[in-house]
Amino acid sequence: MRTLWILCRRELAAYFATPLAYVFLFVFQVLCGILTFFVGGFYERGQADLAPFFDYHPWLYLFFAPAVAMRLWAEERRLGTQELLITLPVSLGETVIAKFLAAWGFVGLALALTFPLWVTVNWLGDPDNGAIAAAYLGSWLMAGAYLAVGEAISAATTSQTIAFVVTAAVGFILTAAGTPAVLAMFLPWAPAGLIDQVAALSFPAHFYSLARGTVALRDLGFFALTIAAWLLACAYLIDRARSFRRPRLLWAALASLLGAQATAALPNFHLDWTEGQLYTLSPATRQLLAKLNPPVRLEFYFSARAAKDLPAVRAYARRVFDLLKEYAASGRIRLQRIEVEPFSEAEDRAAERGLKGVRLHPEVPEIYFGLVAESSGRRAAIPFFNQERERYLEYDISELIAQVSRDHPPRIALYAEPNLLLRGGINPWNQAPQPPWAAVEALARGASLTWLDKDFQTIPEDTELLVLIHPKALAEASLYAIDQFVLRGRPALIFVDPYAELDGPPRFVAPNVSKSSDLNRLFRAWGFEHRTDRFVADARYATPVTVAAGRPPSRHLGLLSLDREALSDEAILASLDKLVFSSAGALWPLNPGIAFVPLARSSDQAMEMPTVALDYLFDPAILNEAFQAQGRPLTLAARIEGRFASAFAEGPPPGAASGSHLRQSQALSRLIVVGDSDFLTDRLWVKAQTGPDGERELQALSDNGAFLLSAVDYLTGHPELIAIRGRGQYLRPLTRVEALRRQAETRFQAKLEALRAQLADAEHKLHDRQDPAALQERLRLRAELRQLMYQYNQEVEALGNRLKLIHLALAPLASTLLVWAAAFGLRALARRRL
Repeated sequence: MRTLWILCRRELAAYFATPLAYVFLFVFQVLCGILTFFVGGFYERGQADLAPFFDYHPWLYLFFAPAVAMRLWAEERRLGTQELLITLPVSLGETVIAKFLAAWGFVGLALALTFPLWVTVNWLGDPDNGAIAAAYLGSWLMAGAYLAVGEAISAATTSQTIAFVVTAAVGFILTAAGTPAVLAMFLPWAPAGLIDQVAALSFPAHFYSLARGTVALRDLGFFALTIAAWLLACAYLIDRARSFRRPRLLWAALASLLGAQATAALPNFHLDWTEGQLYTLSPATRQLLAKLNPPVRLEFYFSARAAKDLPAVRAYARRVFDLLKEYAASGRIRLQRIEVEPFSEAEDRAAERGLKGVRLHPEVPEIYFGLVAESSGRRAAIPFFNQERERYLEYDISELIAQVSRDHPPRIALYAEPNLLLRGGINPWNQAPQPPWAAVEALARGASLTWLDKDFQTIPEDTELLVLIHPKALAEASLYAIDQFVLRGRPALIFVDPYAELDGPPRFVAPNVSKSSDLNRLFRAWGFEHRTDRFVADARYATPVTVAAGRPPSRHLGLLSLDREALSDEAILASLDKLVFSSAGALWPLNPGIAFVPLARSSDQAMEMPTVALDYLFDPAILNEAFQAQGRPLTLAARIEGRFASAFAEGPPPGAASGSHLRQSQALSRLIVVGDSDFLTDRLWVKAQTGPDGERELQALSDNGAFLLSAVDYLTGHPELIAIRGRGQYLRPLTRVEALRRQAETRFQAKLEALRAQLADAEHKLHDRQDPAALQERLRLRAELRQLMYQYNQEVEALGNRLKLIHLALAPLASTLLVWAAAFGLRALARRRL
C-alpha cells in the first residue's frame, strides 16, 4: 500500500509540474459555469437544485477525461520510460492502479472546486442536499469510468493525440448508447433484451440514477466493474507490448465487463440520500400491508415488446416492478407480471380490467402499462403509470390496495347550506335555474351519499365521513352531533367561508343577509379557529378579472389562483397544480398539542381584509388602496389531527339526541378544513358545455374538484395513507429571488396599474379619433411603461448577473490560484526536507 501511495503521489505531482494543470482546472470550472447558467438556465428556471449543472457532466467528461488520461501511458512509451518503470520493484497492477488513482484524484479535485455552486444554491433556496451529494458521488464515479477507458487506450499507443481521439470516440459510444438515435439502429432486428443491454452500456443512465439521490447497488457495481474491466485491459495491453502473454488478464477484463452488464439483475438494494427518504417504502405502507386480510392480488401489465424502442419507459417499468416486489415481500401481496402482446388474450384481459393502451410515439404500437388490484371480489386499477407522477408512485399503489381492501363504497353524510342549491333548482333571489354543482355530482358517482337536513340532530351510525359545506347558523343540537361525531374518531371534511358569494343576494340588495359560516365554537375547542369577518387578499396570487369591455383586466386581491409552490408536499395534493379560492378566510392554530398541517397557503404578500369591503365591490382595483402586505403566508386549507376536547363540556344541549357524552376524543380525530366554500362552485374550477349528444360536458379549469375527491379518498381510506408523502423530487423555488420579485412587485404594482389604465385610455381616444396629441401621449406612456418594466426586473437581473460573474470568472480564478499556492507550498516544503 505504501508503494502504491508513493507511485500515486509521483503521478499526481507530475500533473502540477506544468501550467497545463491549472489551465485545465480553470477551464473546467468556467465551462461548468457556462453550462449551468447559460445552457442549463439555472437562474431563469428558478429551482433550488443543481440539475442544470449535473445534466451536462457526461458530455463534459467526454472531452476532459481523455485530456487527463491520454498522457498516462502514451507519454511513457514515447519517452521510452515504460520499461524502466516496470522494472522497478513494484508490480504492474500497482503501477496501473496508481496512475488511475492519480488521474481520478485530479479530476476529483476539479469537481470539488465547483463547490461554490453548491453554496450558491443553498444561499438562494432550500435544495435537497442529500440528492446533490449523491449526484457529486455519481459524477465522480462516472469520471472514473471514463478515465479507466482512457488509460487502457493510452497504453496501446505512443501518441497522446491518438489516445485522446480514440478515447473520446469510445466515450461517445458509451455516452450515447442509451439515446434513441443509437437504439434506433437495433430496433428493426434486435430483441428487446439486447436493446436493454445496449442501453445499459450508457454511463449517463447509471449516473442519472445516482443523481436523483439513490445510491443503488446496481449503479455502484456497474461503475466498479467497468473501471476494473478497463484497468485489467490496460494491464493486458502493457504486457502484450512487452511480448508477455497473460491471457488471464484479458479474460478477467471480459468477465468484469460482463459483470458490469449483469448488474441490472442485482436486487434493488439502495441507500436513499434524499431528504425525507423519498425513494424508500415508508413505515406507513408497511403498517397498511400488515393489516391486510385477506391478501391482495396485484397484476402488473406491461407491453415489453411494444416498448422495446422506448428505453425510458422500460426503465420506469423496472422501477415500478421493483417497488411492487417490495410490496410482495411483505407476504400480504400476491404479485403477477403479465406481458401484453398485441391481439392477445392478455390484451383483452387488460382492457376488460380498465387499463388503457397508450400510443407514446406515432411509430410505436399502443402500450399497456398499468396495475390491477383484486381482493374478495373487489377490483380497482391504475390505468396507466404516468412517469410524471413518479413522486407519488408509492401513494398511488398504497391507495389502490386500500381501495380494494374496503368492502363497500365510502358512506358519506353531507350537509350544505340550502341557499347554495348544491343539488340544483330555481334560485329564489333571481328566479334563474341553477344546475347541480359539478363537484357534488362527481362525489356522488364514487360514494354513497346521505344528505342531512337543516335541523339534523343525529348523524347516521354507519357514516364514514362527514362533509360540511358552508354550515351557517346551525342549531345547538346539530353542532353537538358534529362535535360528538368527530370525538368518536370519525373524519370530517369541512368547507367554511367568511363570505359565501352564492349564499343569497348581494348586500346592496339584502343588507341584513349574512354570508358567513361560523363553526368557531367547535373549532376553538378543538385547537384552531377560522376568521369569519376577514378574507385573505394576496398581491402575488391575485387573479386578473375583466370589469368592463374596453378596460384592461384588474387584479382581484381576493380571487386567488394558487400554483404548485403554494401547495404543501402532502399526498392529498398529488399532481394538483392549481387551486382557486375566492374570499377565503384564514385558519389559525391555537393549541400546540394538535397537528396543524397547512395544505394551501397564500404568499407572504398577503393580508386579512374585512369582508365588508366585498359588499359593494364593483371594481376589484379598489382593494389595492387599503392593501398592505403582512409579510407572512396565511393558511387557506389545513389537515388537523389530535385528541380534541368537546365544545360541550357541560354536557348535551337541550334537544340533542340522547346517548353517551364524550368530553374528549376516544381516538385520534382527523379533519381537513378549507376556509372557503366558494372553492367548490363551478365558476372557480369547471367550464360546462353541451356536447354533441346534448349531454352536459365538464372541462376542468383548475384542480378544485380533484382536491375534493382526493380529500375524500384520503379520509375514507386507511389512516396509514395519511403518513405517505409525495415521493421523489419536488419543486424547490429560489426563495431569495422570489422575495426580490415580490418586493419589486409591491413597489411598482400601483404605478404599473395606473400606467396601464392611462395607456388603455389613450388607445381608446386614438381609436375614436385620430388625435395627434393622443398619439404622442400613447408613445410617451408606452416608453414610460417599458422603463418601469425594466426597473421592475433590474434588481433580479442584477443578482443573476453577479452570480454569473462570480461563477464564470471570480470563483474559478480564486480556486485555481489557491490550488497553485498549495502546490507551490508543498514543493517548497519537499525541497527543504531534501
